[in-house]
Amino acid sequence: MKRLLTSFTNIAKLLPIKVLFPAFIFVGFFVLILFQYYIEKKETFERIRVTYMNNARIIGDNIQQIAEFFIVKSNIEMVEKVIATYSAHENIDLIVLVDHTQTVVSSSRREMKGKTYYYPKETRGCSLRDVKIICVYDLLDITGNKSYIYIVFNLEREFKEANAMLMKKLLLSFLVLSISTYTLYLFVEGLVIKELNQILSFINASSEGKNPAQSMSVEGKNEFSVIKKAMNEAWKTIWKFANTDDITGLYNRRKMKAIYEAELLNLNKPIFVALIDLDNFKNINDLFGHDFGDMVLVEFSKRLLEETRARNFYCGRFGGDEFMLMGSFDEETSLRENIKSLKDSLSRGYKIGAVDINLTMSMGYIMEKDTKMPFYEALKCCDIALYRGKGTTRDTIVVFSKEEEEKEKRKSQVLLRMKSALEMGEFYLVYQPIFNVDTSSAIYYEALLRWTSPTLGEVSPAEFIEYAETSGFIIELGKFVIRRAIADSKRFGLPVSINISARQFYDTGFMEYLEGCIVEEKVDRDMLMLEITETQNVIADELILSQVMKFKSKGFKISIDDFGAGYSNITLLNKLKPNVLKIDMQIIRGLEVGEESVALVKAIVDMARAFGTEVVAEGVDSEKKVEKLKELGVKKMQGFYFARPERIETILGLSQS
Repeated sequence: MKRLLTSFTNIAKLLPIKVLFPAFIFVGFFVLILFQYYIEKKETFERIRVTYMNNARIIGDNIQQIAEFFIVKSNIEMVEKVIATYSAHENIDLIVLVDHTQTVVSSSRREMKGKTYYYPKETRGCSLRDVKIICVYDLLDITGNKSYIYIVFNLEREFKEANAMLMKKLLLSFLVLSISTYTLYLFVEGLVIKELNQILSFINASSEGKNPAQSMSVEGKNEFSVIKKAMNEAWKTIWKFANTDDITGLYNRRKMKAIYEAELLNLNKPIFVALIDLDNFKNINDLFGHDFGDMVLVEFSKRLLEETRARNFYCGRFGGDEFMLMGSFDEETSLRENIKSLKDSLSRGYKIGAVDINLTMSMGYIMEKDTKMPFYEALKCCDIALYRGKGTTRDTIVVFSKEEEEKEKRKSQVLLRMKSALEMGEFYLVYQPIFNVDTSSAIYYEALLRWTSPTLGEVSPAEFIEYAETSGFIIELGKFVIRRAIADSKRFGLPVSINISARQFYDTGFMEYLEGCIVEEKVDRDMLMLEITETQNVIADELILSQVMKFKSKGFKISIDDFGAGYSNITLLNKLKPNVLKIDMQIIRGLEVGEESVALVKAIVDMARAFGTEVVAEGVDSEKKVEKLKELGVKKMQGFYFARPERIETILGLSQS
């Protein structure tokens, strides 16, 4: 029973309410009508049986008395007339008179006369059998012999008529029920289903982020009206949370995406998407606190909304201090002017309480003319343009270009392949010697990392080192260089210098790893020189400077690369006292064209002597530069004039030959 009920419930769930509810009412009343029909049929048939049983007894008693009267007088002809008379009764089916030998003396059916007729002798009086009433009576003749009269009453016609009448009543009830059910269906369809469909349409529209102003109409005070009113109010709150930023009240990213896909993509005119990033907004939060920063964002958003409404643009907060613009345009020139004037308006001063704030911002945007991109692809392009501006001058507007996209794709490919490339052995080291021109021999080698990829080809160090720095993978690459270079220093029998990035100095496990490799390879510390680049301003960073000093105190040699092109000052150099200063190759290139480079090299040499530091000139590529450097007191040089970077096997092969 439980399983049947479960099956019925599951089927019911598949039917719409406008069908299910009337069907349920119809089935319920139909079962009730059928039950009533069968009860009434039973009562009617019983009433017919009782009525006709009484009639049968009366008729039977009359026939018995009359027949017995004539039998006593041996007047069989009158008996036959009596039987013939009563046989005409519409309910009498058969009358048979038999003698004591069970031979038919007279019958309503002539063919039975003279034949033997058997009947249940034990039955006397009237009894009901199916649709017939059978009455049996004893008759005494003059001799005292018993005769019997057998009367059969047939009630089939009465039952059929009664049943026909009940069936008509049943069909009428069924017709009334059908009309009532259809009326109920129309009522449910017109009232309940209409209300439910309106609620469903509202929910579907809500899920698509439609404007809450398109709320449901509320008429009357029934339950549906109460529900719709509550849903209207709830949706306004939900829509606000789902589609607007809780701080500024501007559209959020989700709503901007919905507008882009529903409206802008379907326009038959060019569209644009732009990202705005406030320059150095972190400084405002750090200086005045996040509450104040939120107030700045609110004031900025008010002005942004005002300016974009005047230009029929959409705007929203993308997150943090990033905002988004989008809309359509007719001419590229007018769009550029529009964006510039909008940026100028947004850059005007803000007064937050008693504090005057000046904001600058960087903007990156893309124009979509013939073909239009998916939302996040357009944002990615804006992001590329935006951070190209952030990485240069800031406070600027940059439009996306295909060249930037190709560069970004290349960056993604390099970042994607970098880790597996290290595991697959695609990275390797080349070495370039530093020569002592007095002895014409190499005094140590600089280790340089190279990458040859089966899919990307030769990847420039200037390219992959930058990406490794920003992604943090430089730590893993640095470990590879350290271990390989320390091992190769044993093969050279000369010290090896390794370029160290700022990221590696921030790594707390860097020194432990470096010392572990030295112990494992069993080499002295003076076989390794740590080379840091002055142009990265690393020695001006107090944390890095303290780390470098710690390495130097442990016996490691320190070399400052690209010296003369960066940010070092004499105080820091005096504090650090590096072992080597490598003069930047840009200065070396100028030795043949002007006296400014000559004076600069001379000043560096004099300063290095004061600090007790060796000087190396890098990028030396001609004999003239060699001679000039020798005149200026530089004895150690590196460059293509002496040797190009090569693998250790090539260098050792050349040395042996």
